[in-house]
Order: sequence, then C-alpha cells, then structure tokens
Amino acid sequence: MQSPLYGVLTSSTWKFVSYLKPHSIVADIGCGPGYDTTILRSHGLYVYNFDYNFEMIRVGGLGGCQADLRHLPIGTSKLDGIWCQATLTHIPREQAHLAFMEFSRVLKSSGILYVGFGLSSVKSTEEIYVEDYRLPRKIVYYSIDEVQNLSKNVELTLETLEIFPSPFGSDRKWVGMFFRKGANNEEMERA
Repeated sequence: MQSPLYGVLTSSTWKFVSYLKPHSIVADIGCGPGYDTTILRSHGLYVYNFDYNFEMIRVGGLGGCQADLRHLPIGTSKLDGIWCQATLTHIPREQAHLAFMEFSRVLKSSGILYVGFGLSSVKSTEEIYVEDYRLPRKIVYYSIDEVQNLSKNVELTLETLEIFPSPFGSDRKWVGMFFRKGANNEEMERA
C-alpha cells in the first residue's frame, strides 16, 4: 500500500536523508500505518515509530509505540532527526508549542526536524473533523509563519521550506519545513 503523500515524501525524504549520516537514529512522529517509516528505513536510517492512535500502528503491521507528540517517551538529546509528516495538524493549535518543546528536547545538538502540514488558506483558524480508523480527529491547518514562530523559543532554526501542490487533489498547498537544533542563520552546516 502506498501513501497518498508519496510524491511529497519522495522529495522531502531525500532532503531529510541528505541532512543525516547513514544509520542515524530518527523518530517518525505520527507514523500512522508506517508508510513513511518504511521509506525512511529503506534509506538506512534506524527509525522508531510513534502514533497517538494505536489502531493506526496495528493496521500497518510494523509495530511501534503509542505516544502523544506533546509527551514523547524518548530521552533528552537522543535523536539525530525527527520526521513529523501531517501530524501537527492533529493537536489543538494552542498546544502546538508543546510539540516543538518536545522536539527540541529529544533532538541532539544539530539534529534535524521535518514538519509537513497542509497550509492554511485564511488567517482565521480552520478546523475540520474527520473520522477514520475508529478515531474522530480534528484537523488544524497552519500558516508558514505560525509554524516558524513555534520554533523560535526552542533552539530550532528554519533551514529550508518547500511548498507543494496538494497530494489529495484539493486547492490546498502542502508545506514541508526543515529545522535544525542549535543552529543560527549564519552557521547552518549539514551533518
């Protein structure tokens, strides 16, 4: 089974992998059934996979750990990278900063964070409810500025961003943002 985000994943995955050394330890936060986990492992990364919805993990058959991205069961400074595709959208907007605090806590110095999300098309809050895998969930869309602001107080610096057409056939754009822990704009070097 292939992810509907496959085209986005191909480009973003290559970029994510290019920031890392072979056999780096990364986490797929919000792994769902494991499409991205499988792709990342195929690039020689050691991947821990986490999702809030255990049913999503079970459906994928890859194993994994049920976890909330606001309270990760990972030690401080343990990861070389975090892959967070289409996951930030599942937590309340007012708690998104908690996820970025956790990302910063678990990343090693110079670790890389990838966050992929659907771009908000209006200034106001956009929230929709969907029900799949027996778990209703809220979808919150963000602007680029909102996500960049989440990183400002937690030692994460924006390295690059990409904007893609919607992988779901809608008019909504898709955004991939890469951050590095402990870098500043003048000192961005690849691992």
